[in-house]
Amino acid sequence: MHVNLIAPPDLIPLVSARLAFNPPANSYSLHPISSKLDQLQQDTSILFIQSNHAEQAKELKQYYPHVSDAFLMPSPLAPMYGFMLCASGSTDDLATVHSLLDQLAPIRDGWLHLGGLGACGFLHQLWQAIVTPQGCSPFMGGGTIANWQNIHPSTQIQNLLLNHPELLTQLSSFLAQQQLQTQTLASLARRYLTENPPQAFTPYHRQDLQLFGQLNQSNLSPIHQLAQLLAQY
Repeated sequence: MHVNLIAPPDLIPLVSARLAFNPPANSYSLHPISSKLDQLQQDTSILFIQSNHAEQAKELKQYYPHVSDAFLMPSPLAPMYGFMLCASGSTDDLATVHSLLDQLAPIRDGWLHLGGLGACGFLHQLWQAIVTPQGCSPFMGGGTIANWQNIHPSTQIQNLLLNHPELLTQLSSFLAQQQLQTQTLASLARRYLTENPPQAFTPYHRQDLQLFGQLNQSNLSPIHQLAQLLAQY
């Protein structure tokens, strides 16, 4: 079956390069999210990459019989080595895009079946809540110790004192940002659980079902395990 891959415009070159390097069995075409998605050929399968929220992929189900969504981590090494990748949807729908997912991943079946349709959109929503407005994780960006040595050019890291007023201001701001992010993630998780009640889950292929130790029941999908964990905060 022909597969229409829908992805953000900035991801299409990476996805295209990976599939050119590692061609799938399916025929496929790439479409930016900005396309008129309700006008694609009806008898095709849809793989929605990096949808913005859980409902976006579900809306396409009104027009197409086979819809799955995926979340991947962009990397300049992905065209050669594959993406860290998860996918969500029914087992029947994932069967129509299995070959493409295998080729996008580093190895065959090297992707996580995250849950029902929309789970990857929810994961992308969580990721966007973690990423700062500057486009980088707060653990990797301007609030880290590595940049505090620039408060005064002559100051060395080992000589910084904890009563340094600018350092304490940045620490306070950093901690406040972390608290806000935690609250945001918890709020998103509670909403997802309300709109998508947990159900018994059977993965498309063999994978570890106990992702968070004894915190969750193993018959829940990975996305419901994650949502339950975040909702505790």
